[in-house]
Amino acid sequence: MGRLASRADKHLDKVKLEKASAKIASRKRGAIFIALAAALLILLAIVAFLLGFPLRYSAARAALDRGDYERAEALFTGFNYMDSTELSRKCVYLRAASLLSGGEYAEAEKLFISLGSYEDSPEQVSRCEYELAMEIFDSGDYFSALRAFEALSYGDSAYMAELCRSVIHDEAYAAMQRCQFDAARELLSHIPGYADSDDMSSYCARRMEAEAERGENIYIRPDTVSEQCARGMLYGFDSGLIYVPESCDESTGMLVLYPGGDGDFFLNVAAMRSYLEEYQPRSIIVFFYTSGSWFIEERSRNALNICEHIAMECGVCGYEVNLIGISNGAYAALHGAAQFYTLGGIRVRRVVVMDAGLDWQFEPQLDENERAIIAQTGCCIYLFEQPKVRLEYEPIRLMAEDGIDVTMVYCRRHDHDALCTNAFRFGVLSWCMGELDSLDSEEYTVSPISAQELTEYYDQFSGGKG
Repeated sequence: MGRLASRADKHLDKVKLEKASAKIASRKRGAIFIALAAALLILLAIVAFLLGFPLRYSAARAALDRGDYERAEALFTGFNYMDSTELSRKCVYLRAASLLSGGEYAEAEKLFISLGSYEDSPEQVSRCEYELAMEIFDSGDYFSALRAFEALSYGDSAYMAELCRSVIHDEAYAAMQRCQFDAARELLSHIPGYADSDDMSSYCARRMEAEAERGENIYIRPDTVSEQCARGMLYGFDSGLIYVPESCDESTGMLVLYPGGDGDFFLNVAAMRSYLEEYQPRSIIVFFYTSGSWFIEERSRNALNICEHIAMECGVCGYEVNLIGISNGAYAALHGAAQFYTLGGIRVRRVVVMDAGLDWQFEPQLDENERAIIAQTGCCIYLFEQPKVRLEYEPIRLMAEDGIDVTMVYCRRHDHDALCTNAFRFGVLSWCMGELDSLDSEEYTVSPISAQELTEYYDQFSGGKG
């Protein structure tokens, strides 16, 4: 019995051992299978991934070729295959160029900036900024456009910046002419140093201060009326007469007339009244009774003071005036062109001299500083003379030599009285103030003095000194 039991136990143990061995073998086979399957899957994934590069690249190229730059960029980005990195940047560049040509300058600029130094991206960034500045300019915001163009160095940005300054200057000038001096100063604050902007700003400040202290009218009031003219009124004052058009606005000019000796005014007063009736000037005109070559600074200061008061009393700007001098009144008119600016910051646009004659030889001589001021302010000089008067007269030659715009106007009638009265009869005053396009061609010959003529003069008379 005991042996039988022992055998049975051994048999049972053997069976158990065999079963355990079978299980272990089975597990090993399963692990191997799983490992092989996993390896196979990994291998298949690697193969699929490697095979996908050409497919993705082809898809990206197709998107690029049809102009779908955003899709192409997305496909090219993130894998390093052939020239995909380079083509990815190309896609960004082309997308930016497309946005630029479509007028989406801000978005295009962002993309070009992201490309750094790729191709001509830096230049394209500047182009985008230029186009954005042009949009600002076209919107009428000239201040912002000016700042934008000043920050650029692209194309004609310097010209556009200058154009912005010019437009702002013109707007300020128009505001001044409407007597909106505060608005004009605000505009001028954006363009300091440009053209005559500083002078304009200073004038606005002085005018605003004068307006604040202004009392009753001194010149233009009922008790100073001399007589009614066609579409205007003559007012009298201690030194002469003042003509004021029936209505004054931003287009109203100012003219100061200096006669010669005592007789010249009375000689011309009838012609002057006839002129007012016929031409009905749009300018305020101050006619002095007498003039001459003495106390010039005092005369200029007096005329300047009168003009400033009349401008306020008539509600006009008064920043610019025109001056006419008859005979020895030429001295007062020519010096006045410099004195008005020096004493009061008022610009004289035109000076007209009627038959200074022999006075050119000794009296109407501007010094170097006065000539520089007249040239700087852009004043034009018109000399109504006989044909023999030209560069041979030193004061005329020095004005032309120092860059002043000098024009000779030769009159058909050469005698002194006729030459001066013609100024009224043929509308010379209105022509000088820009109210007539031209003079009567039969009565006058207009002959500007040119730089070439100066050179030829020096070559002929001064041994080539010019």
